[in-house]
Amino acid sequence: PAALLTVGTMEQLSWTKTSTITSLDLYYSVSGGGWVSIATAQSGTTYDWTPLAAAIGNSVRVKVVDATAGHLATESIATAVPVQGVFAFTASPSGTLTVGDTPITVTWTKTSTIASSSLYYDISGAETLITTLADPTVTYNWTVPPEAVAGTVKLKLKDATANHVSAAKSSSAFGVKGILTFTSVPSGTIIVGNEPTIIWTKSGVMPTVNLYYDIGAGDVLITAGLTGTETPWSVPAAAVDNSVTLKVKDADATHL
Repeated sequence: PAALLTVGTMEQLSWTKTSTITSLDLYYSVSGGGWVSIATAQSGTTYDWTPLAAAIGNSVRVKVVDATAGHLATESIATAVPVQGVFAFTASPSGTLTVGDTPITVTWTKTSTIASSSLYYDISGAETLITTLADPTVTYNWTVPPEAVAGTVKLKLKDATANHVSAAKSSSAFGVKGILTFTSVPSGTIIVGNEPTIIWTKSGVMPTVNLYYDIGAGDVLITAGLTGTETPWSVPAAAVDNSVTLKVKDADATHL
């Protein structure tokens, strides 16, 4: 067999035999357990095997046995290979989520013999465990954590059952954005040269932010790469206007 087999996916088994062998039986064994019949009375040298759920394991062997009448039960055992189960998401996030949103219901299907499923979120290949759930649970309400802020996030399911190969399935990509909220900004009328302190809060992992002002002609950068949550603003002459707004933005280009 191939280096890795999957439940429900056909794999061709092949062998050679002496010409006088006219009947062969095929079996599989999981992790050194008993032999389970795959097919009987085979006369050729190939067989298309589709592993069933019961065949999942990290060490699965296949053997072929001479079943010809009057012959000794000569056998050949293949090198052990893993057989993995299958996951499929039936409901997962899409579009853009916000940290702290109403929990998102995630659902999936799985091979019946997967007794334990681990759910992760994945940012650029870095996986973080969300939860591990025992069979028959195939649903989870996920509250997006601050650490999940990124432009491209995926959920991933993995088989966590003992002695199983870790089959994995990823969801479609979605985005997660944090929340920035001003808590202290100028009000009324201020004068060029004033230095009001601008203060904000962050919900989500946003290591640096940029601060801007806007008088209706587009954002004008005040300070880039701010790591804290406050800064003084020396009001420039270019900001003279009767309607000035401030903006604070996540500075990470990979974030939303």
